[in-house]
Amino acid sequence: MADLRAPTPTGAAELSAPRKDQLLQELAAIEQALYQRLMQRVEREAQTLDQLALRLSHALPNPDRMREQITSWQTRLQQAWSVQVDNFKRNQNHYQLQLEMLNPQRTVERGYAVILNEQGQAIRKPKDLKAQQPFEVRLAEGVAQVQFEQVKTD
Repeated sequence: MADLRAPTPTGAAELSAPRKDQLLQELAAIEQALYQRLMQRVEREAQTLDQLALRLSHALPNPDRMREQITSWQTRLQQAWSVQVDNFKRNQNHYQLQLEMLNPQRTVERGYAVILNEQGQAIRKPKDLKAQQPFEVRLAEGVAQVQFEQVKTD
């Protein structure tokens, strides 16, 4: 602007000083650019915040989902326990029947007898029967103490 000529000092002042409307226009453009950059930054930070919130929601336990999972586990545990108890009862009944079949009293009730020596051991061989020794004979309806006078074996 140093090479411009103004016809009057007022004209020179007008030429050397920027126009108010032009300055306001430039200021409005700068304001608009700042506003757009600020909005872009806010939008970018909002997206970052949304991503962090999403990651945090997956990282934190979901109380409703946890309640459902606990209920499901409880149901499965009760079912497994019920199956185990049923198996135990079935096995117990089976073993009880087997024990009942092996009970010597059942044999005695069918008409047999058990002869025991003084130590309470069952006599299995005729040669173990000795004359003049005490024995116990177990029958279906009781016990008798006996002593043989004579024993003959084949």
